[in-house]
Amino acid sequence: MKWFLITIIFVAASAFCQEDDFSVPTESEPIMDPNSQAAPAIEGVPTISDVQTSVPAGYDPALEGFLEENNYTPQDKRDPFFPFLMLQKIKIVNEKQQEVLEPLQQFALNELKVIGIIWDVGKPKALVVDPKGKSHIIAESAKMGKDFGYVAAIREGEIIVIEEQLDSAGKRTFLTKILKISNSAGAAQ
Repeated sequence: MKWFLITIIFVAASAFCQEDDFSVPTESEPIMDPNSQAAPAIEGVPTISDVQTSVPAGYDPALEGFLEENNYTPQDKRDPFFPFLMLQKIKIVNEKQQEVLEPLQQFALNELKVIGIIWDVGKPKALVVDPKGKSHIIAESAKMGKDFGYVAAIREGEIIVIEEQLDSAGKRTFLTKILKISNSAGAAQ
């Protein structure tokens, strides 16, 4: 029943409308209502007949103010299809790569060997050997490891290293690793 009424209303409305009522002015036609009367001329102000007005092709007055021009430029904007966490990780690595790397930052923590610790003094120190066989004396807050770790504490028989990492949510987390002193045979305890 509803469709029948809608169809009858549509047919009746189209019968009373004329095609000329819905035409859109072209570039050559001025925008003016043919039934309107011209306003009295004011001195120094141009009249409608003095001003050449035209409408661009495809102009629809019903859409005036509805659509706006798209001026998108990707400059200085991030790629929406590139993973956000990857951007954060790259940013942190780039910031840290600008710092001068210490010799022990060239190696992963599992490649380094602790062979001696002086721990019961005011400023504890440790002796660490890199994979190339070079020895390094380190103290607390020394930087070591490829993941930009630092020595948090030197205790009896071990070194506590804290590394900064990003978790799955993009938040910075700190990972604590313990390097134990090697025995005289070279095996880790």
